[in-house]
Amino acid sequence: MRITNKSAAPQGVHTVSGVAFIKPGQSRDLELTDAGLKQAKRLSFLAFADAPHPLDHDADGKPGGAAPNDPPSERDDLKKQAAELGIEFPKNIATDKLRALIDAKLAA
Repeated sequence: MRITNKSAAPQGVHTVSGVAFIKPGQSRDLELTDAGLKQAKRLSFLAFADAPHPLDHDADGKPGGAAPNDPPSERDDLKKQAAELGIEFPKNIATDKLRALIDAKLAA
């Protein structure tokens, strides 16, 4: 969340990683705790706006994910190939083990 300090003094807000100070006139992108957000919203000199998470690569509102134009990863390609070959595997299988399963299926 983007928070702007409209007061003439530095202001502290409670974030998930501790207290963060915002200088007068400064805007910062911070992740507040629920209690910190509730307290901060009571202060008229703080302005709030949604800001994208810096690690939200696919714009789904959560950190992580691939950007829409990113090419598929090797792991994605292996999963697709395994599905086409009818290989069942756990979702948390290591990439090298998945590759070995595919190689074994192709060698058979």
